[in-house]
Amino acid sequence: MRTKKVQKINLNESYPCPCCKRGRLSVIALTEALGCDRCQQIFVIEPNEQTIEQLANSYGVEVRWRWQGNCWKMVNRSDWRHNYLPVVMCTILVPAIVFLILGVNIPTDLTKILLLAFFLTLFAIMVWLAYRN
Repeated sequence: MRTKKVQKINLNESYPCPCCKRGRLSVIALTEALGCDRCQQIFVIEPNEQTIEQLANSYGVEVRWRWQGNCWKMVNRSDWRHNYLPVVMCTILVPAIVFLILGVNIPTDLTKILLLAFFLTLFAIMVWLAYRN
């Protein structure tokens, strides 16, 4: 049975690429970086020698992986800015629930329709902002 412990990255070994899963990572000469022979991605070894970080990805987000001995595992982010969809959902759902509770007492149907259209538009904009990257 293979171990799931975090292991240090050895510059003398070849590893599978965490991005394309088909290529092999090997050391780039005169650097402490690894390069994939298939997808041409470059990964920098972190100072703790347990994680690698993808250099210059197209999303603009730092992506890190940790070697588990037989596979790469993406390092979880605890920063809320990287996972802001739940925050967006809460900022939309709370006013929407308040609208639904208090909206029953609004006298005209036109006001209800306008408020509902406002909340749906706001929700659509927030989802678009969350997924535009």
